[in-house]
Amino acid sequence: MVTIVGGKLTTYRRMAQDTVDVLAKRDGMPTSHPTKHLLLAGAIGWRDAKHEIEARGRQIGLTQDIVEHLAFNFGSLTSNILDLIGEDASLRERLLPELPYVRAEVVYACRGEMAMTLEDVLARRTRIMLKDAERGAGIAPEVAALMAPELGWSSDYTQAQVEQYRALVDHQREAEGLRRVQGDSVVKHGQIGEGRGG
Repeated sequence: MVTIVGGKLTTYRRMAQDTVDVLAKRDGMPTSHPTKHLLLAGAIGWRDAKHEIEARGRQIGLTQDIVEHLAFNFGSLTSNILDLIGEDASLRERLLPELPYVRAEVVYACRGEMAMTLEDVLARRTRIMLKDAERGAGIAPEVAALMAPELGWSSDYTQAQVEQYRALVDHQREAEGLRRVQGDSVVKHGQIGEGRGG
């Protein structure tokens, strides 16, 4: 048995290729790379869909940075996000004023990307945990409220998701010697300041 670890979406195929190449060489077998030019989801049909998606995004009131963000992250699958916004205009609202993530991405993560937890959405389906100074802790209640009807969460479970996520953020920040979140306020070096309410 051979095990490789540490891959991510951008490197997994190459890591698998390198592993197969080593094993093929060891066993005296020829190598082939049938997935080398295989397109990822969202890349298929992108050239044909690009201009239509950009025009449609502008038509439904998205700013250019949001349209570019969605196109970069979802490619031709951006149309799924735009469909959600077409059904509910409130889903075009930003989750954070300084970042291009919109509410529709949360719904799409639940419906189309198998997001099951608040951490799935804020850390893995979006990059909010990495890009927001508060790591998404301030918007955790809003994101959880969007996820709850999609996943059939009770109000108690929704609150537990928020608490678990904030505990994760607190743990990370404490490990880094930084601030922690208390309710809707942020504690930094012993001083309480305003956070993003939810």
